[in-house]
Amino acid sequence: MGRLRICILGDDLATTLGDAGGVGWTGHLTRSETSFGGRFELMALGVAGEVTRDLASRAEAETAARLHDHAASLVLFCFGVADMSANEAEGVRLSLPESMFWAETVMRNSLRNYPTLWVGPPPLRPKSVWRDSEGRVWHLNGSRLMGLNDAYKSLAEQLGVPYLDLMGTLNRDRRWQRAIEQGNGVHPLSEGHAALSNYIGRWSAWRKHLNPAAPGFLSEGLHAPTPKTALIA
Repeated sequence: MGRLRICILGDDLATTLGDAGGVGWTGHLTRSETSFGGRFELMALGVAGEVTRDLASRAEAETAARLHDHAASLVLFCFGVADMSANEAEGVRLSLPESMFWAETVMRNSLRNYPTLWVGPPPLRPKSVWRDSEGRVWHLNGSRLMGLNDAYKSLAEQLGVPYLDLMGTLNRDRRWQRAIEQGNGVHPLSEGHAALSNYIGRWSAWRKHLNPAAPGFLSEGLHAPTPKTALIA
């Protein structure tokens, strides 16, 4: 059997931002799966600060260039943080209806061609302020992100795509909370990336596509209990 080819696409959550070691949760996850004997090739294609509208414009081409009909494939999406970011000049970058429209577009396009998973936005500091690489100041309201997560979860159920709700699980994880509080409130420090890797790696929908015998898998899915400017840590 050939290697499973995995594409991970999204915004800040799909990057290594905040991790001083430059590993990110995708690197932690790769190491963990390799230790379990998994045969796969993981390609992290996150773009920090990218709203879902722009993700929709590139996702099909990105996956088509890397995934082939004759090979086992998996696509995982994680986005929404950039959509809910705001500044004084522009306001919120995407409204909830806009974010939902583009999220549905992304998911329907992917589901037509590949097994697809969806990781929801994580809980962040209730009120976060940070500067991007161009010096612009951005704000993020935690309650706005929670509302987006609830809407995404409902959409995922309608579409039949497995959804990992991080709001409940990571809200109870001290490692994640420390990594967010000690960082800029949006991009977790290394400990937070490791925590995120742990939850995704144990998610039953993820395990189904990798080594099902790996220990300690979770059963979170659609009904999990309630968790182009680069943004820099």
